[in-house]
Amino acid sequence: MKPAIPLVFLILATLQAFAVSPEELYKKAYWQIDAPPDEVRWVDIHNISEAPKTGIAHISIISRKNGAELWEVNRIVPHLAITTNALCSSVTKPIKVRGVYPEAFEEGYARWNEEQKQGKAEICSITIDEYLFQTK
Repeated sequence: MKPAIPLVFLILATLQAFAVSPEELYKKAYWQIDAPPDEVRWVDIHNISEAPKTGIAHISIISRKNGAELWEVNRIVPHLAITTNALCSSVTKPIKVRGVYPEAFEEGYARWNEEQKQGKAEICSITIDEYLFQTK
């Protein structure tokens, strides 16, 4: 029975990898992601028009504690360039508008563009959960 265990994990990983299709993903700019029980987390896709063509989404990762005021947000990652496949594997469901002021995103995106001109820009190809775990 032990050989069946890796097969179960492979099946679950495959199902998660296709949780949201790219077509579905880019119909909405705000998507919920997994979060600790005391908060809600979401991503804001800033380049929703061009991301389907490039395969790279530029997002912000934002959270709010349960019961907090609307303006009491934490910009966990102000800017992240992420592949469409990684983002599709990270989001759980579309949510209503949860926009925040974009200044922090714009600063991070400007830095990323400068790095891209130098050939040093990073693009995340792992899930957001994996990324956040690695950057703790």
